[in-house]
Amino acid sequence: MLQRKNLLLVEDDAIVLSGLCELLLASDEFYITKAKSCDDIHLFLKDNHFDLVIVNPKMLKGCVQNFLDLLFRVGFSGPIIFSCSVKRIVELEAQNTGRLLACLQRPFKIVSLLECIRRLLSKYEFSPEVIISLGNIQFYPGSKLIKLQNGQTVNLTEKETNILKYLYRYRDRIVSKEVLLNEVWSHTTSLTTHTLETYIYRLRKKISVSFAGDELIVTKKGGYQLLPEKTF
Repeated sequence: MLQRKNLLLVEDDAIVLSGLCELLLASDEFYITKAKSCDDIHLFLKDNHFDLVIVNPKMLKGCVQNFLDLLFRVGFSGPIIFSCSVKRIVELEAQNTGRLLACLQRPFKIVSLLECIRRLLSKYEFSPEVIISLGNIQFYPGSKLIKLQNGQTVNLTEKETNILKYLYRYRDRIVSKEVLLNEVWSHTTSLTTHTLETYIYRLRKKISVSFAGDELIVTKKGGYQLLPEKTF
């Protein structure tokens, strides 16, 4: 099963909020946090990690840029979906300065929202700004480092970063050693699986302090699998 994403849903219409939560949770892809006021937005963003924010811009009282500035100050760099009227969409798109931002015209179908969420998350997943939660650690692929449970940061080599990225991308399956070699080493045919095994060993040593003897990268028949949702 793929790791669920954390969504912050900002909406002051109780009926819309309840309906969206029910439909999004039914997909088994997300955890939902509901914000019903601007004060809630600041509180939740300050104390939690979210993968994507869905917001009704009417709640921002015309201060969309202030909202974007708030997201920047608390370290949120993920995708944002605004649900609004056609006129408001034009205004919001004019303010977009390179963020992953999308606008959905109200009323919209849940299938349209799901498609938009999946598209933005897929695009963002391996951008330089992304932070990936792997059990008790945070993985920063753009910076080539991981942050351990004790707060310590550990630098990764480019190959270690690419191994972790590829295993995460296909975490719902076993990745064969041959495929991993081809993808990470750009189809260099002279390398053997021993090279990969050495890198996996070093990578496991770097992250082992956060997993109390358990393994994030599990050896399976013919390859490896990442288990980011395993309870450690």
